[in-house]
Amino acid sequence: MGKKSENLFEATAQEKYEKTVLFLGAAWFFFLLFGYYILRPIREQIGATYGLKNLSMLYVGTFIVMLIAIPLFSFLVGRFNRKSLVPSIYLFFISNLILFWIGMKYGNKGAQLWIARALFVWISVYGLFIVSFFWSVIGDMLSTAQGRRLFGYMSAGGTFGGMVGSQVAARLAKPIGVANLLFFPIGLLVAGLLVYIFLERQTLLFGEKKKADAKGKATGGNPFAGFTAVFKSRYLMSICLYGILMATCSTSVYFQQAEIVKAEYMNLADVDAEAARTQYFANVNFAVSILTLVIQVAIVGLLMKWAGLGIALAVLP
Repeated sequence: MGKKSENLFEATAQEKYEKTVLFLGAAWFFFLLFGYYILRPIREQIGATYGLKNLSMLYVGTFIVMLIAIPLFSFLVGRFNRKSLVPSIYLFFISNLILFWIGMKYGNKGAQLWIARALFVWISVYGLFIVSFFWSVIGDMLSTAQGRRLFGYMSAGGTFGGMVGSQVAARLAKPIGVANLLFFPIGLLVAGLLVYIFLERQTLLFGEKKKADAKGKATGGNPFAGFTAVFKSRYLMSICLYGILMATCSTSVYFQQAEIVKAEYMNLADVDAEAARTQYFANVNFAVSILTLVIQVAIVGLLMKWAGLGIALAVLP
């Protein structure tokens, strides 16, 4: 009887832990994509402003920064515990946004040109790391079985955040100015950090299996292990080639979109054109988010169930 009661208590505690992680994880991801979808149209209007030639250079700059940042990020994850790494990375991003706001608000025209270019590259890198880092931390807090049950619902929180962020950017770009939109991601990063701190406390209380990870050592390992693993696996290499082909196609379309938008708003004053382009791209992101959600719910799930992952991936091209 005592053993049965103990098992019941453990099950109840585990269920409470999963619900807590689900709620807090969805809220955290909501804040992250809320802020990122405010930054995305800012990045895209910068690309449209400076034309196809400069946009190509911005992509090269982004690629170079990624080559430096990815191994550096892997090194940090391997050497530091997440309890110190998460606040440090968030405070770094918050300080970056404050500096960008100061530059966009008070810099002269020549300085703002370089600030805009730096912000384009920064947002591209930020979008990759802020999302991948979130899933890395959440994955550490849950088992594989728990992740399968909860990750989909957490993703829905992020999708909703992206929709809200797109609408905030679209509605406020003109009234408050593009530079002042940066205050929203700053506040949302602070909110996300507070959620993480509370989530970490709940993990220590209820996530028995994860207590050692939360208190103790870092992940460890070689920061270049991901690169070497790709060349050792035909499966991973195939995924990378698929990603390269998709990125090539989408980049071509992105360049054409930038040229069209630049031509559409070229007769407006600089400040009005900046706000109008930001508003336009925010509305596009909102429409894409809704369409993506509908396709994911109504088509992709059924297609994967009936035909499998391979056929689902082959349909997209």
